[in-house]
Amino acid sequence: MGLAETVQDNIADVLFNLSPAMVKPTALLTALELDSLQKTELAMKLEEAFSIRVDDEALYACETVQDVIDLVEQSANHTP
Repeated sequence: MGLAETVQDNIADVLFNLSPAMVKPTALLTALELDSLQKTELAMKLEEAFSIRVDDEALYACETVQDVIDLVEQSANHTP
């Protein structure tokens, strides 16, 4: 499973009854009804899945699933 698919699966997991197939890169996080508490949970899941540190403010600024994927890629590239 690639990075994008893992991010999408984690978003779907945080949103409970949402199929990972519904979590498209172009999907707006607000349209998926991802709230601030769920974003915090998502940050923890992504940190565990990728052994990275996710900046909470940067995650809260993400508008789309692709923004989250890009953030994880950037974080992974900056992790020693």
